[in-house]
Amino acid sequence: FTMQGCDDPDSSIGIIQLAAKDVFQSIKEEKSKDSNSECSVSVSYVEIYNEELRDLLNDNSRKSSTSLTIREDKRGGISVEGLKEVAVKS
Repeated sequence: FTMQGCDDPDSSIGIIQLAAKDVFQSIKEEKSKDSNSECSVSVSYVEIYNEELRDLLNDNSRKSSTSLTIREDKRGGISVEGLKEVAVKS
């Protein structure tokens, strides 16, 4: 598998597309059980290369070396400070 898949339509899709498909399928199943349920989905896209983080959705971080920091909260959740999030829908 690759992150984005190959250009060849006969080959398998990438991990990003598989994950998105699973997320939206789960939302669809939940809505079929409870039509009043609401859900929002947002995504970020970060590259880790040579121990440096790069925000792939932020044009400014592509041009300069914007410093992103990985943080862990009190509950053990991991987040990247300053990472751009974009709302998506199926």
